[in-house]
Amino acid sequence: MLAMMGVMGLIGVMSSGVLADAFGAKWPTGLCFLVRIVVFPLVFYFQSTPGIIVFSLLYGFTFMITAPLIVVFVSNIFGPARLGTVSGIFSMVHQISGGLGALVGAVMFDQWGSYDQVFVLMFGLSLVAVVTTYLIREQLLWPVAATAWAGHADTEGLRRSVRLLACRRLDRAGRQAREGRGRPGVSNH
Repeated sequence: MLAMMGVMGLIGVMSSGVLADAFGAKWPTGLCFLVRIVVFPLVFYFQSTPGIIVFSLLYGFTFMITAPLIVVFVSNIFGPARLGTVSGIFSMVHQISGGLGALVGAVMFDQWGSYDQVFVLMFGLSLVAVVTTYLIREQLLWPVAATAWAGHADTEGLRRSVRLLACRRLDRAGRQAREGRGRPGVSNH
């Protein structure tokens, strides 16, 4: 069963990657939490072996989606210059939270003798997660790349980006010329 959850997780990650390329990271992340909101209550009603198998496969589909999409969020919101640091922090928090989640689940099971409260907690956390995910204002810092993947390149955005790069290079070249630091091997006169 665990292997099948892994296969479903692979399918989920691949699907979320395609969706993130087309629509940004916000929509596949929100969709992941919406699926979890539907799946967690199913455990209460379908506790037979086939019900648990269906739950495991559906939850497995969403299990690994959020961690890789954090990198997309970080890149889009904080920019590529901070990608390593911020992604590392988010990854650390994600791993610590995963460990604490297992601990809290075990303590709750020891306290009440059932995982029912754990699934209620996970349902509530998924509700909070879907709301906060849709409140994120994902700033696509590279609109040309994002829209090109969706199949309709933003030509005006490309023009603005090229003009901005050209202005920055001209400004840098002018500053270097004024300071007498032209390109090596090229006369400044």
